[in-house]
Amino acid sequence: MAMTHLIAQTHHTDPQIIDDDFLDYPHVDHICLQLEEVTLGAYSLDNQIVFSLRQMSIPIRQSPRQAQQFIEENGYLKIWVTTPSQRKLTVYPLKSLLAYWKYLVSDNLIPAYLDKNQTVSLKQLIEQLEKDPNQLIQPRVNLINQDSDWLQATPTMITIGQSQLEILKTEDDQEFRVSLSAAMDAIGSSVALLVGIINSRRKLKKLKAKGFSGKILFCYTETEGIMKTMSLGDCLQIWEYFALKGNTKAVYLLSSCSKLGINSLLKFKS
Repeated sequence: MAMTHLIAQTHHTDPQIIDDDFLDYPHVDHICLQLEEVTLGAYSLDNQIVFSLRQMSIPIRQSPRQAQQFIEENGYLKIWVTTPSQRKLTVYPLKSLLAYWKYLVSDNLIPAYLDKNQTVSLKQLIEQLEKDPNQLIQPRVNLINQDSDWLQATPTMITIGQSQLEILKTEDDQEFRVSLSAAMDAIGSSVALLVGIINSRRKLKKLKAKGFSGKILFCYTETEGIMKTMSLGDCLQIWEYFALKGNTKAVYLLSSCSKLGINSLLKFKS
């Protein structure tokens, strides 16, 4: 039976220490919520919408640590889950996000608008999330130009600065590719946000103008099975997009690639 709340009934003396093999965390799926040009990444858990600290903080340009402090001080429910990438993560129900955002708005601790064109206010988004959040959920998409056939690929880990990234080398045309989840995890983001960007015609047009192909291919490896991938070039374009939005992890990775030269990073280990 899945456990959806952190409890102290373990064999450890410290009730905060959790044995991952002892607990069966419920699994969640990535979802994307969108109101005009504002996109929110979230998770779906048993028909409810839940958020990680980053997901409730990054869209409003606040620190996840600040969100955590607010939630802990007010005693909101904490839920341990397993993400699609099999990572253990703490998430919080929608009402926690709404309470936190309302607090920021009422105390004037945050700008009134979420986008640079000042078309979507935080108050407007809060009202929509309270009224019917399911209306904001974007349908599952197959991204763009997705091919149904999968390619055999060989994985290897490359070092970029102090970070590591799994690169896939296809066996047919020797192309370097990256799984969508690995590309987004590297910058602390999610595939759901990538889908939201691609679903926006304006954002996709800008990406394509910079050379983004948007071609998604299925690749197969013996260790990971079948996964959706993008070219390494497209991965770098996505990182640049997030770097320009202030994502410090993306800035660091791009800077490291530039200093070392991407070719030197791709000395493939077979």
